[in-house]
Amino acid sequence: MSEPLPAFLAPFFWEIDFARLRLAGRERYIIERLLEYGDDRAIRWLKTTFSPEAIGRVVRRSRCLSRNTANLWGLVLNIPREEMACFSTPSILPHRSFSSD
Repeated sequence: MSEPLPAFLAPFFWEIDFARLRLAGRERYIIERLLEYGDDRAIRWLKTTFSPEAIGRVVRRSRCLSRNTANLWGLVLNIPREEMACFSTPSILPHRSFSSD
């Protein structure tokens, strides 16, 4: 999966060189960003690109998601709050940055 992401997703990745972003190896970053900031079209793309299990793993492990976002997706995916990392220890970083190196 080394092809570029669809162009309509570019506004959600404002701080990076979007043309260089690839799905392979950046799945967690892409899922986190779209869960947090994505619109309806972005979420539809996310749900057709990633399995519910893959999205659920990110919701469980991410400390970068806001509590509101994690709560919503926990309800959608039937994940108890106790299983979500963002409810136990918040990240000291607001978001992981994408490095094109």
